[in-house]
Amino acid sequence: MASSPIVVATIDKDPEDKTIRGLDWGAFLTQLGGGLALTTSTWSAPSDLTLTNQGMTGASTISAVLIAGGYIGNDYLVTNHVMLTDNKQEYDRSLLIRVLGL
Repeated sequence: MASSPIVVATIDKDPEDKTIRGLDWGAFLTQLGGGLALTTSTWSAPSDLTLTNQGMTGASTISAVLIAGGYIGNDYLVTNHVMLTDNKQEYDRSLLIRVLGL
């Protein structure tokens, strides 16, 4: 597991927004070689946000989650933790969610 998550995107959202967000791990997995895919994917976030509908798509290379809630003016780190099909490699990538009054 990485010692600190890598932020790969910043997303602005309204506190009422309930849109599915995700990470495409495909290019990263290709760089690692060996035909690897995601085996497990879990998301975590501060309690001000609600995470539901967690899953994987795209031949197990895309991890997605529905992110709801948050308070205007706050930034939240939402982290995706994945394990690969070799059951040895684990990685974290994060989204920075900025809650704005859109």
